[in-house]
Amino acid sequence: MTADNKRALTSLGVSLVLSFAYAANAVYADEGRGHGSGPSNAQTEIVQTTCPVLTGSKINPAIYTEYKGKKVYFCCSTCKATFERSPEKYVSRLPQFSDPGHSEEKEGRHFNLGSLVRPFGIATLTLLALTACAGLFRRKNPKLLLKWHKRLAFATVALALCHALLVLLFH
Repeated sequence: MTADNKRALTSLGVSLVLSFAYAANAVYADEGRGHGSGPSNAQTEIVQTTCPVLTGSKINPAIYTEYKGKKVYFCCSTCKATFERSPEKYVSRLPQFSDPGHSEEKEGRHFNLGSLVRPFGIATLTLLALTACAGLFRRKNPKLLLKWHKRLAFATVALALCHALLVLLFH
């Protein structure tokens, strides 16, 4: 293996590690463990765990609004604004306003395509980084990297289109 090939593979490996580190940080931040946030008294009172607008997304305890005297939490400020425009559409998804004897927790969680928005975004960014690295180094080893660069580009475009469709449908 030549020195140029080793550099190319090292760059691909570093970009993979960085993208997976970013993905892991995003997952831990969603669970309230990333970016230095620890458990607080306000978080222990929260019974709502998912966003009512973008169902399946974990809430951010810092983003909330008051509705009929109860706090409603969201994953982002866009969802908060959407809820505030027409809250009636989303109240049925909130445990604060549902019958205590009938909850989604007791029935078991149902799969929701909206929960795939963030993982598809992370996967698209990862593939984009790999495609860029393969493109940068394809002149060093054209036989190997040109073939992989084309494959990665097609996969990136396909995944980006799926991600865009999910965002349009569920956000």
